[in-house]
Amino acid sequence: MLACVWADTRHRSGGADRRSASDTGLADRHAFEAACGLRPFERQIRVLALCDVEHLPAQRGPRAQVQRRFAQILRANVREGDHVAHLGEEAFALALRQIDMANAQALVQRIALQVQEQLCEGPEADAPEPVSASFGLAMVREADTLAIAMHRADVLLYQAKEGGTGQVGVDEVATEAA
Repeated sequence: MLACVWADTRHRSGGADRRSASDTGLADRHAFEAACGLRPFERQIRVLALCDVEHLPAQRGPRAQVQRRFAQILRANVREGDHVAHLGEEAFALALRQIDMANAQALVQRIALQVQEQLCEGPEADAPEPVSASFGLAMVREADTLAIAMHRADVLLYQAKEGGTGQVGVDEVATEAA
């Protein structure tokens, strides 16, 4: 399942155009796509991160609680002007403006650490395995459409998950340029 985190400034400022996903308070897919635009590079978006929350509790109540807490962690870590979205179930997205790949990696590693620290207690601690998050980070190139950048981030997310839970897949072009 595709997951992405998107910090939406309209969410922070109470913008009228905001749509929220479930009860996380984050933007949904439609609001995320509108905020990114067809060409995200033109809106200063430089890294697109997709995220899967792994080992969500099976029961609806505890699952929703973990989703809300994960959304809070995301919002607390993104900067004003970034966009965060809950795409569905375990999938979240982040559109990060004016950032290089090294700083984007540091951001998602900080988020992953907070997930370990904050989501491995309470009802979610009873899960067979601790809650974790895997990420796919794609550089947004000038010619990229949102669909192309999201596809690349999705491929990187699945490559990361092949290495186990709590992994980060990074766009190789971005790491070569650094």
